[in-house]
Amino acid sequence: VIKLFTDAGMLRRVVTQIWNKEQAHRVGIIFEYRDQDAYKACQSLLEEHYLPAVEGLTTKVVGSRGIIVHEFVSDNFDD
Repeated sequence: VIKLFTDAGMLRRVVTQIWNKEQAHRVGIIFEYRDQDAYKACQSLLEEHYLPAVEGLTTKVVGSRGIIVHEFVSDNFDD
């Protein structure tokens, strides 16, 4: 699946562990794309491959601090 995303223009995906709350176990996922077209192309891939995997889970978007626990970087990523 990663190849589908990199072919569509995803450059980087980072999974973070959130530490700013006691008794809370959270992860954050950050996606970075080559450009706006890559972002749009990857949205349909997220709908196809990611959303079914998290269907039924309670998710919400919040600002948090975290540490990186896993990172994928495309060969096309320039830091």
